[in-house]
Amino acid sequence: MEFIQLMLSDKMQSAAGLDVLPVTQSGLAAALDRVRETDPFTISNDENALISRLTAVLPDEVLQQAAREAAAQLYDGTLTESEACDAVKNAAALRLAEQQ
Repeated sequence: MEFIQLMLSDKMQSAAGLDVLPVTQSGLAAALDRVRETDPFTISNDENALISRLTAVLPDEVLQQAAREAAAQLYDGTLTESEACDAVKNAAALRLAEQQ
């Protein structure tokens, strides 16, 4: 029981260098903080403000279907790679025109 309590303590869960996945909220927060400090792709300062203003884009089922159909025709040999790309581009252009 003492071992489990020790392993679940904030001190152990937030300790750097442990080869385990944190299982408590504080341990996960500490692990994420370490990643943010060492990740070369971490976004900081003004870039965070820019990203917070972005609008999430929801998947468009019409475009997904057009891409699936073009891919199926590509794999069947009905379309070349270029033709499949053109088919998806045309579907995207049509979809954008419909939304305006």
